[in-house]
Amino acid sequence: MFIPKTLLGSLSLLALAIAVATPEHAQRQLTIPSISPESIFTVDAATSTANCARSGLVDKSHTDGGHELSTMVFYTYLLTSIVDRPGSRLWGSRQLNVYTLNTRPMTCSVWWTPGTGRNISLGRIEVDGSRPAARWLYHSSSYLTYASPCAPAGTVEGLEFVPVSEYDHVEWTQGQGYGVQIAYYL
Repeated sequence: MFIPKTLLGSLSLLALAIAVATPEHAQRQLTIPSISPESIFTVDAATSTANCARSGLVDKSHTDGGHELSTMVFYTYLLTSIVDRPGSRLWGSRQLNVYTLNTRPMTCSVWWTPGTGRNISLGRIEVDGSRPAARWLYHSSSYLTYASPCAPAGTVEGLEFVPVSEYDHVEWTQGQGYGVQIAYYL
């Protein structure tokens, strides 16, 4: 089902519903109108490449040989239906910095220097497996962190999730109603 966002009042980034641990949490998330990413890329800092992905992975440790991973997600402002199984794995500080992006990779396995296209720092989130959604620790901007005016239908929104501490691992399965979502508010 597609619903142009121009029919809806405002939107905000649903603070990463990646802490979804049970199908019951997924069912609860489905009650909020939201959109899932149309494309996901994992960026490897050591190789400066962006690779297409089906799920999200943000990872950094002292033993990874410099392969710090961040995840970029891109949305087109229409509601879509993507079905998958909810699930997540996390350890370390479980904190992620969130940025908007001005540009996106055009293909998989493309040269992509970490930080390319970053625009606005939205703030920092904390992922906790005991909650159905991550929570904002602080906001650097009100854009998408609170209800904001809708962009025109067809607008592409890009976000990047970056590890905060020296040892972080946040991994999620993406699907409609769970994973990284942008929520609509009437």
